[in-house]
Amino acid sequence: MAHSQVLNLPLNIRAEDGQYSKLILVTPVFEFRNDSVANPLDVSAAITTDKVVWTQSKLPDMNKNYRSGFAWIFDGASEMKGAKSYTLLAIENPSWTAFPCRIWTDKNHNYDFTDDGDPLVIYTEKGAVLHFGENKNGYEVYLEHFPSEKFRDFELMNDKAIEQLRGNRTFVGTAGSLRERRMNVVAANWNNGADSFCIGIKDANCNGKYDDAGIDVALITNYNGVFDNLQGIKVDVNGEAYLEWRNAAYTIQKVSEDGQFLIVKRDTASRLKFSLNVGDKLPRFKYCTATKPSKHKSIRRLKGQYVYIYVWRDGVEGFINDSADWHAIGRLKNPDVATLGLNYGGSARYVYQYNNYFETAILQGYSSNDINKELKIKEIPTGILIDKKQRIVAIGVTPAQAMLLLPTK
Repeated sequence: MAHSQVLNLPLNIRAEDGQYSKLILVTPVFEFRNDSVANPLDVSAAITTDKVVWTQSKLPDMNKNYRSGFAWIFDGASEMKGAKSYTLLAIENPSWTAFPCRIWTDKNHNYDFTDDGDPLVIYTEKGAVLHFGENKNGYEVYLEHFPSEKFRDFELMNDKAIEQLRGNRTFVGTAGSLRERRMNVVAANWNNGADSFCIGIKDANCNGKYDDAGIDVALITNYNGVFDNLQGIKVDVNGEAYLEWRNAAYTIQKVSEDGQFLIVKRDTASRLKFSLNVGDKLPRFKYCTATKPSKHKSIRRLKGQYVYIYVWRDGVEGFINDSADWHAIGRLKNPDVATLGLNYGGSARYVYQYNNYFETAILQGYSSNDINKELKIKEIPTGILIDKKQRIVAIGVTPAQAMLLLPTK
């Protein structure tokens, strides 16, 4: 089997990164002054003395029985006069009501809402996607009513901040504003039957282009997974980036500017830069045992046995799938095999009682940020198998896979 291959992958998925569901971005809504709109208010950078500039706009045909307002949304490609990197929205019925909320987008940035096509519609429990530009893989934002019931403390804080900075704008309140979620990651899944991954590009400056050197970010994760922003790598001036995932190196050789495809070289034989390598000696570390009293033990004390090290956390999907096989390894009663469980982030009492709960003989202890860094852990759970001389036999192996590699009595 060839150890390296060049893949041309169509970026046909709108994927999520770690910020998508965790980051709270509010699109504040303000009242029109007659038909005029004020310049954007950036709460993170504004000061109370900033000048407010009003510009005449041409409003769409809105229902006069509803409250209405305007908002600005970040758009890295916009060259709008007086509001660079923003696009203007007109909003009918922004507050939570039983009636739909219509949103017009000033797509051509001329302060005229009558020449941009039909509005988006969002409902009480359902938002809508705002697409920028003509490219199907261009920048998108999901807009919904701000979920006040989930973020009451944040709402109060945001209301207070905007009241101090709004100048002569009239703010409808965070409860009447919108929450935005930036859909700026395009990705591709790949599966060859034995291995799989999802690889993508984040349009970090939200300008609809995916090859901006030193700005846009390459990401890799599980098949259909959510990307971890902290493991992203910025593309360089040649549109290239180097990533690692599950014992393979991935060199992105080209990212199309419009985000339609990427070309990536996958190599399972090259020496990895940011991960442990098979054949190397396992780094020395000490862990805290789940005993009373607890003790600090060196991994070197297990020399002379095959050791399956499993870094785990209860409740995560991978652990639920692995647990039965992991318990089986812990019941082998093979003097040449030891199983070391290193719990990360769990209850000490639960870990202490674990073997009693499940009738296993696993050596239980605790991992830490330092141990995870030493072992170059990128996901939890993860398994590492070492031989009697503590050389690495396999990395990222599940308990079921490790069982096939262990010596028999």
